[in-house]
Amino acid sequence: MTATVLAGFAGVVLSLLLSYIPKLGPWFNAQASETKVIINGLLLVVVAAASYGLGCAGLGVSLNLAVSCDQAGLITMLGALLAALISNQTAYMAFVKPFSQNNP
Repeated sequence: MTATVLAGFAGVVLSLLLSYIPKLGPWFNAQASETKVIINGLLLVVVAAASYGLGCAGLGVSLNLAVSCDQAGLITMLGALLAALISNQTAYMAFVKPFSQNNP
C-alpha cells in the first residue's frame, strides 16, 4: 500500500470519526461548513507533518513509517496529504452531509 492510498484512507476515517464520535460528532456537526473544512484540513496537515517529523527524527523505521527525510520524502508526503484532503472532503460530502440534521 502506498503512502497516497494510506493517506486517502486516513482522510475518510477522520471525516467519519469527527462526525460520529459521541460528544465530538454533535459539536462538529454544529459547526459551519467552512469551519468543518478548516478543522479537517488542519488535522490532516498536523498528521502529515508529524509523520514527516518522525521520519526525520529517525523514528520512522521503528514505527513502520516509510517516510524519508529528504526532498523525495517531502514530495511524497505532500502528495499523500493532497490525497487525504481530497478523500476527506469526498467522504464528508458522500457519507456525512446527506445525513446531517442541519444540512445547509
